[in-house]
Amino acid sequence: MIILWFASIMAMSFGANAHNSDYLICKPVEDMFKLVQTDKNKTRILGPQGPAGKRGPRGFPGPPGPAGPRAEINWNAIDQRIETKINVLFTSQLQNCIGVTYKGFCYKLVLKALNSGQSTGKSWCASQCAYHGGELVDIENEEHYNLLYRYIQSTWVGYFDGPTWNFVDVWLASTYQDGIITSSTGNKTYALWYPGYPNRNPSDVMWQIGTKYGRADVGMWTPRSNFNRGAPLCRFVLN
Repeated sequence: MIILWFASIMAMSFGANAHNSDYLICKPVEDMFKLVQTDKNKTRILGPQGPAGKRGPRGFPGPPGPAGPRAEINWNAIDQRIETKINVLFTSQLQNCIGVTYKGFCYKLVLKALNSGQSTGKSWCASQCAYHGGELVDIENEEHYNLLYRYIQSTWVGYFDGPTWNFVDVWLASTYQDGIITSSTGNKTYALWYPGYPNRNPSDVMWQIGTKYGRADVGMWTPRSNFNRGAPLCRFVLN
């Protein structure tokens, strides 16, 4: 009955609108009740991206890669870095003058140079001073003499305190000739001689300091030309 009723309705509707219809599309009646499915992406316009999903489980580790080249130690580069660190530290000490100051200069015994095992002649000690940016010392006057004497004495006792170390010889920049000590700048300079000296002409000049308090025989003396035992006493310009 329902089918006959629907067919009669359709026939009347067709008759009434036949003059507006060019075609008649016939479909089974049961298809009329099915939902029309449309293509949701017919325009091919993408909507906004949704949130990311949860991270998946960690994968298995891959195989080990090929072995790299064998490591090589650059000892020259290591030595250079160590030397740079020492120079930076030494420069930092000079800025604070870990020594004694006099008239705008810092005076310092370069004691670490004595641990090198080298013969410590005058030229070698001068090179040690120059390496650190300084020069060997000239004694200007009695005040300068006494100041440096006390500094060297206390410093040496703290560094080499032993039963056989009762004096230390340091190289001076000065030279001796014809009864006159001449400074590295060519000027006559101060002298307080060790007993029995000077006895060589011409000669370099050394200075002997008693490292045990009360030692009487101290002062400047003229060594042999091949003498190679002395400490570098250096002068540096204060920064």
